[in-house]
Amino acid sequence: MTNQFTQLKDFIRQLIATLIATIVIVLISVMSLYLYQVSDLYVKNVLSLEGDVNKGREIFEVNCIGCNGLEVNESLGPSLYHVYQHKSKIKLIHQVTSGKHCLC
Repeated sequence: MTNQFTQLKDFIRQLIATLIATIVIVLISVMSLYLYQVSDLYVKNVLSLEGDVNKGREIFEVNCIGCNGLEVNESLGPSLYHVYQHKSKIKLIHQVTSGKHCLC
C-alpha cells in the first residue's frame, strides 16, 4: 500500500513539473513573438507617430471605405467597427499593410 502511495505521489509531482514546464515554454514563446513583432522597424516607426484624425479619415475614405464601408455590417471586406477593441496595435498595423483579413 505504501509503495502505491509513493508511486502516486511521484506521478503527481512529475505531472505538476510537466505542466509548469509547459506553461513556462508557452509564456516564453508568446513573449518572443511579441518582442519580434515590436522589433520590426516599420512597426516601431508607426507606433512612435502621433495620429491626425482628419488625415486618417481622408486616407480611410480614399483607400478603405469602398470595401469596408462605414456601417457595422460587412460590405466586401470585414467590418472595422470597434476593431481596436479586439486587436492590438501591432496586429492592426500588420493587417492594414498586408491587406489580409486576420481573425487573430
